[in-house]
Amino acid sequence: MTSLKQKSIETVRWTFLYQLANYSISFVLSIILSRLISPEEFGLTAMLSIFISIANILINSGLSSSLIRYKESSPSDYSTVFYFNILVSLSFYLLLFILAPYISLFYNQPELTLLTRIITLVFVLSSFGLIQNTLLIKELNFKKQTLISFTGLFVSVVIGIYMAYKGFGVYAIVGQTLSQSASITILLWLTSNWRPTGFINLSSLRKLWKFGSYVLFTGVFNAIANNLDNIIIGKVFAPATLGLFVRAKSTRAIPENIFSSVLSTTTFSILSKLNDNPNELRNKHLYFFRLSVFFFIPFTFYFNMISDDLVILLYGEKWKFSIPLLQVISLGILPNMLSAFFSQSLMSFGDSKVTMKLNMLKRTMTLSLLPLGFFLNLEQFVWVFVISQYVGLILDIHFTINKLDTKWLDYLSEMWKPLLVSSFFLFVYILVKQFNLINNHFFQLIIKTLIASSVYIIFAYLLMNETFNNFLELLPLKKLKKK
Repeated sequence: MTSLKQKSIETVRWTFLYQLANYSISFVLSIILSRLISPEEFGLTAMLSIFISIANILINSGLSSSLIRYKESSPSDYSTVFYFNILVSLSFYLLLFILAPYISLFYNQPELTLLTRIITLVFVLSSFGLIQNTLLIKELNFKKQTLISFTGLFVSVVIGIYMAYKGFGVYAIVGQTLSQSASITILLWLTSNWRPTGFINLSSLRKLWKFGSYVLFTGVFNAIANNLDNIIIGKVFAPATLGLFVRAKSTRAIPENIFSSVLSTTTFSILSKLNDNPNELRNKHLYFFRLSVFFFIPFTFYFNMISDDLVILLYGEKWKFSIPLLQVISLGILPNMLSAFFSQSLMSFGDSKVTMKLNMLKRTMTLSLLPLGFFLNLEQFVWVFVISQYVGLILDIHFTINKLDTKWLDYLSEMWKPLLVSSFFLFVYILVKQFNLINNHFFQLIIKTLIASSVYIIFAYLLMNETFNNFLELLPLKKLKKK
């Protein structure tokens, strides 16, 4: 096994482990906090989410991606990004500090003024650990990164639960957020030998900005676009309907939050090391695509199949009206995950301008569909967005073909078998469902999981043996190779 292949496997394992642990603990935390903190208090922090997401993108500036992209970066490059990000984070903190009363006035929530000024300190705390974290990604040292992130998360969970129990209300969420960022930053400094030297070098900044600026503009555009559907639905369909939509969307985000980071971190960091070897870059890109569709096609079918049981078991009967929305929205898991994969592949090639153009084209297409919300019912509106995601995936493949010298046949030939087998396990479940043997949602979930996993594993082993074994190599299990 080659060194790079081993690194790829190790990267996926540790990134997936952290994302799984991170989401599991965060999910348990949200359940505990929801019992100790009122929905209104959760809503206060949600009102600030758009400002936080945009500010986080602006603070990063895409310069850390530039450092990962370039194989050789000088000490001056690292110091430049370090100090530049601190200055940017301080600037945006001061801006939001000044704007806090106006944000409070916009939402008609007086408490938001103080809340904004405290929670946005997370920008400043995070900026101090950016370079140490970037170095871990560049070195593919995801084991260390995972352990540091997990430790910071654990510390923050303890603090958040304690504050909630002591009656701090919404500030328990603030305490959890700030303590997680502070803990991770401190651990990154304690475990890293890197220290800044000099100050901002304009030559380094211009070089890194050339690539990073397109990453920045893409991120900001995406952050804005991602929040507009909530605004339209809340305006047209009323708050209760918006709640059903957000519940469905956040449930789909369960697997997306776990796997999207694995895809983006692994693909970009591995392929960036091959950008001077187009043929090897192309082969490794297709290797990752093969593994992606092998997993995400059946997972999309499976998640759609368990949507009804999942909503009832997680949230209760009062959320049952979100099930039809989740069943539609879940079909967007596949294009979303593959779009993240293609975006990182294009970025690793070194042309962030193409990535920015592609994302702006897709987002513009999505934004152009927003006025339909005034004429369609909610489920029809959601269908339109899901279909637009598949159109966006076609654009992703088209741009990638032009850049990496691949062909449509390269992708279609890898997709038909997972699609066929996934359709088959869905068909088997529909047949079993006709007997209507069990009405309990928990046992229904188990039956669906057993049918989907057993049918897919058997046929994947028979029809896609090489990919099946490649996928097993990513798991922390002994290899199960065909004798």
